[in-house]
Amino acid sequence: MTTPRTEHLVLPGVLTAEQALATVAGIRAVQREDGAIPWFRGHHLDPWDHTEAAMALDAAGEHEAATRAYEWLARHQNDDGSWYAAYADGDFADVTDRGRETNFVAYVAVGVWHHYLSTGDDTFLDR
Repeated sequence: MTTPRTEHLVLPGVLTAEQALATVAGIRAVQREDGAIPWFRGHHLDPWDHTEAAMALDAAGEHEAATRAYEWLARHQNDDGSWYAAYADGDFADVTDRGRETNFVAYVAVGVWHHYLSTGDDTFLDR
């Protein structure tokens, strides 16, 4: 694991450096090996919050972990381009809500663009 860069995330009176580091550590602690980021271990993953967590990882310089999160989304996108609303603990085989929210597609696109802007990785963007 790299040492997160969080000094630029500090907001005096709102978010301390220690809190920013703890947030990044918390996200990394729940991220599964396959890249899935559930709300917390044993709870569900939804693509919206999964993407927000990946964006936080990028903001802290944790680009490898963020890449794994986006790869999870790419591997588990439905044939029509959507994702289901919820997966138990990030397990794609255990869909707990088969609803498909159209905003997820746009939000994932924003996260992918954010990752590209954070890394400059053209290969990632092409994939």
